[in-house]
Amino acid sequence: MNDDENNVDGSIESRRFDKFSREFGEFTEANSEYFNDADERYLEAWKQGIRLVGHEYFNSTGISNYSVATDISQVLPNKEIIDRLFSENDIDSNLLILMCCLADNEYCTGLLEKMGKSFSDLVRSLDYLQRGVFKELVANIT
Repeated sequence: MNDDENNVDGSIESRRFDKFSREFGEFTEANSEYFNDADERYLEAWKQGIRLVGHEYFNSTGISNYSVATDISQVLPNKEIIDRLFSENDIDSNLLILMCCLADNEYCTGLLEKMGKSFSDLVRSLDYLQRGVFKELVANIT
């Protein structure tokens, strides 16, 4: 077997990689604007979630209210209120819990254990509007 025959697989792999690189490059160029705006879309979906579940479950840090937030860190879940609701068995918003999960994975684990539910159980229980908000959050998470 000569060197050319030995390189057949290598050249096929090389062509596949070149094709992938070209296609990926075209994909990223075509979608760079989409990716660049992901943080903004995430924040807007977060605010929609707050509107659905209630602003009282979120801290508005350094701002007058959640609607003027320019960063997610300004409107994080208020763990003290959420924990109190759990202790009183008075929490019924699965979207709120999912938003807590997106904000703080460790806190999420504790909430799910208290509820005796899985992340997917909560997602399946969302109504149409809540699913739309959650879909936007997940699609734009960075």
